[in-house]
Amino acid sequence: MTSCLKKETPITLPAQGDAISQSLRMGSDYNTQYYYNLTKGKVVHTSKVNSWHLAFESSKHGEAVLLNGGVGMGVVKTNKTDFDAVEWTDCDGETWYQDNPNGVLEEVAFGDWNADAMSRDKIYIVRLDATSKNVVTIKLKEVTENYYRFQVGNLDKGYLGEFQITKQSTRVFTYFDLHELEEVINVEPVKESWDLLFTRYGFTFYDETPPLPYIVTGVLTNPLSKTFKDSLSSFYEIEESILEHCNLSTNRDVIGYDWKYYDFDLGIYHIRQHYNYIIKTQNEDYFKLRFLSFYDDNGLKGTPTFEFKQIK
Repeated sequence: MTSCLKKETPITLPAQGDAISQSLRMGSDYNTQYYYNLTKGKVVHTSKVNSWHLAFESSKHGEAVLLNGGVGMGVVKTNKTDFDAVEWTDCDGETWYQDNPNGVLEEVAFGDWNADAMSRDKIYIVRLDATSKNVVTIKLKEVTENYYRFQVGNLDKGYLGEFQITKQSTRVFTYFDLHELEEVINVEPVKESWDLLFTRYGFTFYDETPPLPYIVTGVLTNPLSKTFKDSLSSFYEIEESILEHCNLSTNRDVIGYDWKYYDFDLGIYHIRQHYNYIIKTQNEDYFKLRFLSFYDDNGLKGTPTFEFKQIK
């Protein structure tokens, strides 16, 4: 935490070869997120991490509803069906569940909300930030090929109203703001246009007792991409011949956040130099990628610098 209060020392970058190098200034609060296209070698869209609360899976048969873990959201499922009956005591001492960032839609906090009529009638208490004091109540009622229908309330006024949001089929997700109770547009670009998302997101450290929900800064891949993490090869050694030995994963957080780590003694982030990533894009292109730094030229954190090169 002390690193937020002082200017940090610039880091010397490792030597670069003929790969493309890119720096993205997310800001010291990491609130600017970037959608990046590897084939074009450029940012295709930016937006603010805190601009939305709920993300609705937009595919024709999609039914997953995600939380914005980047602002500390979490969910407590109740067994109640009446908005007026839900109280603060229903979340006292309960675990606030957040989505697994791996992109496995069965592992999101809302879980199997659409399993049957009974599960669609259950009310969830949803916190809008990490304080657990700003909350709403939600009942997810219906999903079709074209829209979602859900109800919103709060613990003071009970039921507030019903809302319907149309699936934006050209995007991976359709977004909703629970403060303004309206759809949020332009959070992400069309799904065919990007490969990597540099953002804040939620991650639960299950090796802690009790499990620790946390906000991390890292990279999520397009759900249409596949990724492999290589910690044995040198970045310069990775060529097309290695691809047959790569077990590519559809998990969105293979790159994730741990390409860097915080040195509490020195008060700085270090890059794990032995981590390389192989990414197969939705266009069947293959790239190798590694990180060089997390600082700008002035030594301020929040600027991931990385290099990449197409290998097939």
